Amino acid sequence: MTTAPPHRAPSNPVFALRIASLYARSPYAARTNTALAVLALVVMWGRTATALLLFWFVCVIVNNLISLRLHYAARSLATDCDTDGDGVNHAPQRWATYATRWMLCSGLLWGGGALLMFPVNQPLLQAFWLVLINGLAAGVVAANAFHRPAQLAYLIPLLVPLTLRLVVEGGFEYHAIALGMALFFAFCVVQGGHQTRLIEESFAMRFENQRLVDELREQTHQADRARAVAEHAVQDKARFFAAASHDLRQPLHALGLFTAALHQTAPTAAQIPLIERMESGIGALEELFHALLDISRLDAGAVQVQAQAVSLHALSASARANHEASALHKGLQFAVLGAAGFEAAAVHADPVLLHRMLGNLLENAIHYTPKGRVALCFRREQGLLAQWRIEVRDSGIGIDPTDHAVIFDEFTQLGNPGRDRRQGSGLGLATVRRLAALSGTQIVVRSARGRGALFSLTLPAFVPVEHSLSAQMDESIPSTKIATSAAFSAAGDPLVGARIAVIDDEALVQEGVAVLLRSWGAVPLCAVHSGAWLADFAEQQAPDVLLTDWMLGVEDGFAAAARLQAAYPGLPTILATADSAPERRALAQAHNLTLLVKPFQPAKLRATLNALLAQRAGQVPEEARP
Repeated sequence: MTTAPPHRAPSNPVFALRIASLYARSPYAARTNTALAVLALVVMWGRTATALLLFWFVCVIVNNLISLRLHYAARSLATDCDTDGDGVNHAPQRWATYATRWMLCSGLLWGGGALLMFPVNQPLLQAFWLVLINGLAAGVVAANAFHRPAQLAYLIPLLVPLTLRLVVEGGFEYHAIALGMALFFAFCVVQGGHQTRLIEESFAMRFENQRLVDELREQTHQADRARAVAEHAVQDKARFFAAASHDLRQPLHALGLFTAALHQTAPTAAQIPLIERMESGIGALEELFHALLDISRLDAGAVQVQAQAVSLHALSASARANHEASALHKGLQFAVLGAAGFEAAAVHADPVLLHRMLGNLLENAIHYTPKGRVALCFRREQGLLAQWRIEVRDSGIGIDPTDHAVIFDEFTQLGNPGRDRRQGSGLGLATVRRLAALSGTQIVVRSARGRGALFSLTLPAFVPVEHSLSAQMDESIPSTKIATSAAFSAAGDPLVGARIAVIDDEALVQEGVAVLLRSWGAVPLCAVHSGAWLADFAEQQAPDVLLTDWMLGVEDGFAAAARLQAAYPGLPTILATADSAPERRALAQAHNLTLLVKPFQPAKLRATLNALLAQRAGQVPEEARP
């Protein structure tokens, strides 16, 4: 077994830095020593033996030159490696030995020179040497504190010989000076040790700080890498859902169409409950599917905020159209309350995101209110900035204050520990939290168990806008228009005999739509793309409405709509899509196309078709048209 060479301590970064700092001061020490040597030569010239004085002076100069040589050679200390085969770098220790030897020679030269040239019976010259030697000792306490052995190697031969010479000279005065020299020597030793410890601690702290900085930098890099991996995973998930959503929605959409068509075939009394349960299950699956895709899009950052003026009148109308019926069906009162003139006001927000948040909050309030009422309130905030606070209030079961935070977690339903799907998916408030964060607003909850609940959003006010802004809202707005247009079809169903052009490259969906349209009395004209449709039906009577899918095999829905509208100017068009992104809605609106998000309820499709047919016949006022 091998051992480290004797008298060699393994190096560490602090020790190496101290030795490097010692050598870095060598030029300053050499210049100072040379200047003092010249001063001593001038003062002592003719007052001591010339040969001794010159020999001493030359030795001091040579020692200074050696120190400079060591200084330049020690520049390689940071990269020098002397492991002796044991894997430990001994270069700093080797250079420390050189420095100690050089300091010992320097101390011997100055201490020996003072001892040999100390003049007898010449108090002024003796004082000169005492001041010179003590000044050198004081300087070395600070300058050579980087390495304690080198410091002592200089101090001992510098002060001890002259102190002994004073003792030998005899007399009270010399003994008193010798005592002072001895005390000064002790002070230098003690103070030098203190300086050395301070330097060691300072360098150690520097390395510790550097180590902490390096660790923090590495942790930051790791966190950045982890965040990049996580973001990449989220983006991959978003891309997966974006790619799969169309394929996943198609069979679900077709299933809903077939179930609705089955309801139109005069089922028996025993079959009706089964069909209703099928429809209920499909509805719950659609709700969960929509919520999961919405959360996925929000987490992936795929939803962009497009703030604009949002009419409070449109918000209240949408709330009534989409939620009042379900509240009344449950035996609840549904109210819209607000400050004076609120219907003429508007807020600055993304209309799609705001409608989605309020829709989820209202659905949640209706679900958890067994009796009483649900209210949508608009309150003007007082302050320097004009703001509106939108509140959803209910008189339901309430929420314990300790649960105010957890209700926004995914799949959290306080009153449904058994995860009964008939009570919802538990994703409504989780979606609201993400939408609020994306919109830059905050949800405030005030509730207590048994005392109802209040959810509020505070939004900046906007310049009052016309009611026509409701055309820019969420898919809930067409529901309001559809309800209006349905009144015009009370006397007769415009779908009976209507020719509906259907373009969809999914055979299952195409068949489901055709079966459903036939059950309503309409005439479906189906094809997989616009070219095939024109080839098959161009010679027949013009269609009344076009229903096309967004994603087709050889073209998209816009191209198909443009081609048929070019052949049949003014042809009302419904664009069915599995993606409810705001930019897709805006694009459809810009092309005057009615957007339906799959899987949609057959009743909604029927109402939309009725509205478009009534509009085409000129029966619906302009403000009520899709």
